[in-house]
Amino acid sequence: KKKNGIYPTFKEKVSDPSILSFKEVRYLYTIPLLLEIYKKIKIVSIVRNPYDVLESWINAPSEFKQNWEILDECSYSILSLVDHDEEAYGIPVSAIHDGKNIYIHCAKDGKKIELIPFQKRVCLTAVSRVVLKPFVFSTEYASGIFNGRISLVEEEQEKAKALRLICMKYAFENLENCEKAIVKSLNQTAVIKIEVDEVSGKCNKYD
Repeated sequence: KKKNGIYPTFKEKVSDPSILSFKEVRYLYTIPLLLEIYKKIKIVSIVRNPYDVLESWINAPSEFKQNWEILDECSYSILSLVDHDEEAYGIPVSAIHDGKNIYIHCAKDGKKIELIPFQKRVCLTAVSRVVLKPFVFSTEYASGIFNGRISLVEEEQEKAKALRLICMKYAFENLENCEKAIVKSLNQTAVIKIEVDEVSGKCNKYD
């Protein structure tokens, strides 16, 4: 697409740029992280009218994937695999996402790491907004079910990106030490990626 002029080509690249321009739409992780890491940074932002944003979400469902939001809210999810005996194997994990892929961090050894090469497809289930309703003998909840192909992340830049997202969700109050922790643990931590190609969910809500 670069050859056909669809994507821009930048012939002169600067290794230490002084200006960075980017767009944040929904997963607003970048700015808080930049503010924590670079104390002297200056940010100029253009904020879109909130009503226009809401209208876009309503009229363009692909911009607002409610099932992904469940994954943001829940503290843990269940990863479902198949073991060597073709038995179901489910394990709770701390999962995050970038709107396309799901990332899970863990030790570099263990049963789920051993099983990854033998998985054709996997499923991750997240549940949030749970409220017991004893007087109607039911429960409120919202769920997201994510299916796709699983692999280990080998490229360091992608691993660091996933670990930053994990810090944003699970250690937001300690972001100032995030980069140091990532550098220290990068080669000691495994990062699993699920390339999601199917998303579904179910909810039960009482007024």
